Amino acid sequence: MVLLSIIFMNGNRSSEAVIWEVLRKLGLRPGIHHSLFGDVKKLITDEFVKQKYLDYARVPNSNPPEYEFFWGLRSYYETSKMKVLKFACKVQKKDPKEWAAQYREAMEADMKAAAEAAAEAKARAEIRAQMGIGLGSENAAGPCNWDEADIGPWAKARIQAGAEAKAKAQESGSASSGASASGGFSASASLTATLTFGLFAGLGGAGASTSGSSGACGFSYK
Repeated sequence: MVLLSIIFMNGNRSSEAVIWEVLRKLGLRPGIHHSLFGDVKKLITDEFVKQKYLDYARVPNSNPPEYEFFWGLRSYYETSKMKVLKFACKVQKKDPKEWAAQYREAMEADMKAAAEAAAEAKARAEIRAQMGIGLGSENAAGPCNWDEADIGPWAKARIQAGAEAKAKAQESGSASSGASASGGFSASASLTATLTFGLFAGLGGAGASTSGSSGACGFSYK
């Protein structure tokens, strides 16, 4: 959550230098083994990237090479900009509305998510009606592909794939052999929860600076 809040509050992207500046204030440094997190650089640039919590990309034409962090797809799926904004404001002891640009962006994201959820619910209802199945009785399609997924279309594609798979099974007389999808993220989610708790516990004091009308506020934990 600390990493996601830094990225969001600085315009949905953050340089690696800014990330490490904040983490150093929390006692986390690259190349130094941490008793809880181990190799922190590997955790952030490798594990969290593989788990799709973060995206880590080189800045184009940078010489020497510089890198930036962005939210990964899974972060969009498992949390929201409003939740991250409220987390940051709790740490900074401020009201979310004090960051007007971020608050507006978070509200718009929430409204978009609500619209997509409504569209998904409608699609599910239509498919259930077409196939004559009851609420909660349909199986999800196969495992999530986080490399190709897109939050809104992904949900609809999953429903459609499930409907097609069930229809084929019924046609071949083997509907009972269909398997439910596995959506378990417990191990990595626990890792994220541990990181959140550890970093939050290490925060001492609060403070942030603003940077004009661009929407990024130079947000940093102090």
